[in-house]
Amino acid sequence: MDGESQDDISAKPKLSTIFISEIEGFTEVSNTLNPANLTQIQNEYFSEMSQISSRHGVALGKYVRDAIIIFFDDPVS
Repeated sequence: MDGESQDDISAKPKLSTIFISEIEGFTEVSNTLNPANLTQIQNEYFSEMSQISSRHGVALGKYVRDAIIIFFDDPVS
């Protein structure tokens, strides 16, 4: 940084919960299914998990391979 920035960066402690869920046996299954079937399974799983998180008002973090990461208690603020 050039030392001229007026932005104040600070950290505040905050209690938050992170929920991680993945498809059990995904690696083994992914080696036996064709890509279209594998994608269908992932889409169904992610869609259902996204709907559940939305019903509970939690923030969807991201999808990672066969896992979904969900943040409770607004981790961004």
